[in-house]
Amino acid sequence: MGKKIRKILKWTLLAFLSLAILLLAITCIQKRIVSGQLERSTAIGPDGISENEEVMLGGDSQWIFIRGEKKTNPVVLYIHGGPGSPHSFAARALDLELEKDFTVVNWDQRGAGKSFSLSVSPESLNKDQYLSDTYELIQYLKKKLNTPKIYIMGHSWGSWLGAVTSHRHPEDVIAFIGIGQMVNAEENETVSYDFTLESARRDYNQEAVRALEEIGRPPYSELRSLGVERKWLQKYGGAMFYGEHRDDAYAFIGKMMFASPDYSYLDMFKFFAGVVRTLYYIFPQFFSLDLYTQAPEIKVPVYFMTGRHDYNTPWPLVLKYEKILKAPRKTVIWFENSAHAPNFEEPQAFAEAMRRVKRETWK
Repeated sequence: MGKKIRKILKWTLLAFLSLAILLLAITCIQKRIVSGQLERSTAIGPDGISENEEVMLGGDSQWIFIRGEKKTNPVVLYIHGGPGSPHSFAARALDLELEKDFTVVNWDQRGAGKSFSLSVSPESLNKDQYLSDTYELIQYLKKKLNTPKIYIMGHSWGSWLGAVTSHRHPEDVIAFIGIGQMVNAEENETVSYDFTLESARRDYNQEAVRALEEIGRPPYSELRSLGVERKWLQKYGGAMFYGEHRDDAYAFIGKMMFASPDYSYLDMFKFFAGVVRTLYYIFPQFFSLDLYTQAPEIKVPVYFMTGRHDYNTPWPLVLKYEKILKAPRKTVIWFENSAHAPNFEEPQAFAEAMRRVKRETWK
């Protein structure tokens, strides 16, 4: 009887493994087909540039993705948010209009996306090193793309990096564009928390109210507490997406990543591993981010791309910062149907806003 059971278990396990291998093979074939179609449909012509390149920044290998329809167009460096959440996998899905007017450089920051590696030391995952990497990359791009200045466009965490870099090195920057602008982390999270708790109470959502009251108002000593607040913020439309993808954000992002010819299955794994590892090491420094003191003046034109419903980096703080910021030009551009990511939620309107930036600043 024991031999029979072992034999059944053996064949069951073999059948399960065979099915798993078959499903994996089918999925790999599907990804190859979908990725190939997207690669062909988004090919850049001979007048433009399309390169994926591994560069050394701060002693560590990091990836950049350069795409644009005309080499004569100005260069914009996109500094992604997270920390640890690259935009490069979404470039072919979301940036095609942008690539008509700019040479767009997407950068997987240290420890993130394709740049994820356990050889990147935890000690290097700090805000000063990221600022140093940003400056080093700008110098590299100026030389590689033969341009004296570039646009800096930062999202969320990347908007803090971009603002501080523009404050420190305006000689390298045409204009700074902040998407979902991070201003002051502690004030940011307090306003976000109050909005979320008020929304939950108004909705009579006792589960959310209990969870939020349990973690209390920030600052937080644990990353878990921030995760609790973000979970309910997403439900009430103030986080990454406000409209269409509020309830399927991960599926929406996952589909773009699956279709990307620039991201393999290994890169997809590295993306999620990078998010977790980077957040873990950056979080203790998070509440020290403060543009009131770290970038009170930016000596180039500044544009804030702001979702009307953004309470991830709350829009009232963007208005507060814009009012006190010293800059030759300050403009808030509103996206009425967006929360924290108007470049994802309203890509056509975002591209048009960037055309406005180019008209007003590029000579």
